[in-house]
Amino acid sequence: MKNKIFMDTGFVMAVVNDKDQHHPDAVKLANRFRNYPTIITDAVLLEIGNSLARNFKEQAIDLINHFYSSKETTLIHVHPLYLGEVLTYIGPIMIKLGSPYKLMEALKSGKVS
Repeated sequence: MKNKIFMDTGFVMAVVNDKDQHHPDAVKLANRFRNYPTIITDAVLLEIGNSLARNFKEQAIDLINHFYSSKETTLIHVHPLYLGEVLTYIGPIMIKLGSPYKLMEALKSGKVS
């Protein structure tokens, strides 16, 4: 039995966008794990839709439909209560820092308490 692969927004964006610095590696990984079962959350699907909507709308729609309809995909629903708590905490920090990447850097360096 094959292990399940968790789909992350950054990975999907790198596969779709050939100008992404990680595109070549992401495509190699996507090909390597093409027939593996996947796990994805509805929060990641929202991120994919939001992140790809401007320049890759059709691809975003196709991907979201694929993950919803595939028998090989386990879709995990994020409970609204928990998502709300996370957004309440992280939202103001993201606004202050200006991007999720800066937020990750700040969390790693201990600059966010």
